[in-house]
Amino acid sequence: EYKAKRKKIGFDYEDMNAQKDKLKDLLYYLGIKQVVNNLEADDLIYKVVRLKRNKKPIIILSTDKDFDQLIAPNIWIYNEKHGFLTTKNLKRIKGYKPKQCVDYLILRGDASDNIPGYRGMGDKRCFEFFKRFESIEDFYIQNIKFPGLDPIKLKEVEKINRPMICL
Repeated sequence: EYKAKRKKIGFDYEDMNAQKDKLKDLLYYLGIKQVVNNLEADDLIYKVVRLKRNKKPIIILSTDKDFDQLIAPNIWIYNEKHGFLTTKNLKRIKGYKPKQCVDYLILRGDASDNIPGYRGMGDKRCFEFFKRFESIEDFYIQNIKFPGLDPIKLKEVEKINRPMICL
């Protein structure tokens, strides 16, 4: 069911493979390093970031919210809608810090990955949640009510969503 709601795109596989071969040749002649394996692109980007994060600055070009969890002082995301996302501006732009990204996606869900959120938790409510709590765990520990959020139901949603969201 993961990514089941995405549009199915018809492919001409021979044409696609010919284009891939031409692109690989072009990248080779331009001196651009390539990594070829069987990982999904987001998994590969995550692995490269983890390997290189302490060695050099990294800029990820993506609109995928999943990558927000990787933002660090030397890891930025360039998002065509928001521009550069950094540790200094992510909270202002999206309402959560990099370390809160997974909890945000657990609460909000991610329609593009077919991950349902907690019913009634849209962007505005998530923004309010992170004004009061540092994390879902903090919400459980503080045992303070948040309108429309049942801790028992949230634990059920979290149990399903967390493994799918964590890179």
